[in-house]
Amino acid sequence: MPFVIYVFAISALGLAEFVPIGLTDVMAQGLGVGVEQTGAAVTTYALGATFSAPILSALTASWSRKKVMLTTAVGSLSAAFASAVGPLYCGSGAWPVCGCR
Repeated sequence: MPFVIYVFAISALGLAEFVPIGLTDVMAQGLGVGVEQTGAAVTTYALGATFSAPILSALTASWSRKKVMLTTAVGSLSAAFASAVGPLYCGSGAWPVCGCR
């Protein structure tokens, strides 16, 4: 593989993992929560990514690249859609398990 691919991968990983830590106080202020809660959320995300990556890699090793990419895209779109429409259902009580008050 060309060296530039490794450089790009390391840069992308650094941006995805280290930028939220640098913006913890800004995110906490924007969300109206404490810095501790925001730091805990970022840490939870990092631990989830750390432990789920090898498991998902092992589970999808026999899949074609196209199937993995399509499954990832559908999962991401589904999560984005649920995030977008979640507040609409929270007030109605239709999703009692979502932690709505």
